[in-house]
Amino acid sequence: VLSLSGRLGMLPYQLLDWPISANDLFVFICDLLRDLVMGYCCSLLGSFAIERTIATHFWKWYELASPSTLLVLIGAELFFLIPLTIGGSLTLLSEARLNIREEIDSHLDTKAIQLFLHTYFSNVAIMTRMERGAAVGDYFVSKRFQVRENVLVMKYMFRITLVPSCLAVPAFLCFAF
Repeated sequence: VLSLSGRLGMLPYQLLDWPISANDLFVFICDLLRDLVMGYCCSLLGSFAIERTIATHFWKWYELASPSTLLVLIGAELFFLIPLTIGGSLTLLSEARLNIREEIDSHLDTKAIQLFLHTYFSNVAIMTRMERGAAVGDYFVSKRFQVRENVLVMKYMFRITLVPSCLAVPAFLCFAF
């Protein structure tokens, strides 16, 4: 909805040749909305990876589904949205190089992929150890369910993001530079 609003707001400028001034707050907001939504969509894998990492390492607390787990979701989203907002604002205000938003996006996305893969393979290793046999004091049924859920959900998330990622990479390489 936000990206669509930003794009619709720009239509009169594009179709009716309305003049764009350097200080036009409306154009700034429309551009920032477009950049934020694009950056947010690219960072979903990272937000998901942060949430699953916390679910892996703090599984006892996470399994309780206390209200504080909502803070994990909010924090994971803000971890990516704050730098994207700052980078997009600096770019639009011409206070920084024109490609700073893309640099922030690519850096965050690279770290998100690394975290996702690390968390996935950590969960697979834990699940493999648990399937070999229970060690005294190390095996919990709830932990087994949490690890299994993490692996299954991460496989599903990987399958969902694989096709759009493969389609986006050539477009990014062709039009970003």
